[in-house]
Amino acid sequence: MKFIHAADLHLGYRQYGLGKRFLDFGDSFRHIADFAVERDVDFLLISGDIFDDRDINAATFTQSHQILEKLRKAGIKVFAIEGNHDTTYYNENMSWIDALDSQGLIDVLKLRSNERVEYLGDFREFEVNGDLVRVFGVKYLGIRTPEIVPRLIDDIETINEDKGEPDFCILMMHFGLENQIDLEVGEGYSYGKIAPLDDYIDYLALGHYHVAYEIENWVFNPGSPETTRLNEVNKRSGFFYFDRGEIDLIEYEGRSFEVLELDMVEFPSPEDVLKEIEEFKEKIKDKSYKKNPVVNLVFRGKIRFDRDKLDLSNIRDSLSEHAVYINTKFDVEEEEMSFRDIEKDDKSKIEEDVISNYIGEKRSSLSDSSLKIAREIIRYKELIKDEQDPDKIKEEIRELHRLVKEDEDGEKRSTWNWKDAYS
Repeated sequence: MKFIHAADLHLGYRQYGLGKRFLDFGDSFRHIADFAVERDVDFLLISGDIFDDRDINAATFTQSHQILEKLRKAGIKVFAIEGNHDTTYYNENMSWIDALDSQGLIDVLKLRSNERVEYLGDFREFEVNGDLVRVFGVKYLGIRTPEIVPRLIDDIETINEDKGEPDFCILMMHFGLENQIDLEVGEGYSYGKIAPLDDYIDYLALGHYHVAYEIENWVFNPGSPETTRLNEVNKRSGFFYFDRGEIDLIEYEGRSFEVLELDMVEFPSPEDVLKEIEEFKEKIKDKSYKKNPVVNLVFRGKIRFDRDKLDLSNIRDSLSEHAVYINTKFDVEEEEMSFRDIEKDDKSKIEEDVISNYIGEKRSSLSDSSLKIAREIIRYKELIKDEQDPDKIKEEIRELHRLVKEDEDGEKRSTWNWKDAYS
């Protein structure tokens, strides 16, 4: 028996507003499909989050359809469950992965009760080389996950009594286990909560956490094949390949992320920062990439000069030839001063910095324009204090919202034609 276990594909994610990143996530799934066809696997498991969002567009559906069609033509069955990103809305009965199911491209396992079981009535069983394989699936349940484990065991015992025990039993779920990663993602459950399943399950196929881990040779989480967050950089991820009892993590080499963290207390002037970034750029130039990397500049600590003097546009221009995107993040402190010594102009500057830092912390995609936005917010405040025309103020705020949306998206949505991805 041979199968592949993948998860957290996040198809449709236009990270930083880039069409190229949309294609990257599609490329990662296409690589998995190609591997499956080349190795002639019996089936493929996707443990949640096929899509990045429950509301996908035509481009994302087309991309997923094309890749899954290749698997169907190769006779490879694809089993899937809903993750937290692609589950249906509470008032809707059908999700986009249900749409793929209806076309015979994937087989979505649902929670289903009957007169005998509470959750696992919708399972699959089939023979591979004379062995009976049984597959269960449990969608993302959030904080309810640990409490249902005993009831899952009751269901499995009942099904085994009714139909006999399989030669190999798989359970697909979407949740994370604590102490496996150092990312701040929350809702990690203890291994002790799921350990009783070991007596019934040969392969627990997890999704949700974006880095790979394996526990006791029966719990497996492959991670997300493409990087979705900065704190996933340089973590192992990919997909698991099961080949007649041997299980290997196949790491996927997607678009590289290069990170330069700058402790600002070490740089007395903007020129010193630019020199450090220039040296970083030379290191990037010397590397060989299949695709230009995403470059992340992280500014931390106490800044020793006026932040306005740090020319981010010049930095971006310097790096743009060697990167698909330059992402900047500020987590800096300004020099302390006595409040009684602060003049009016200084107070305005502090107000700018407080609002600017807050924007940068809450929305890293707006770090470059946070100071501009802060100044506009302060200007609107003064207009309101001066009792200026409310309609004029509303119109200016709408214009700022439009400019912020453009900055956050990285490019206007209208400038990217999704059809170019398939031409």
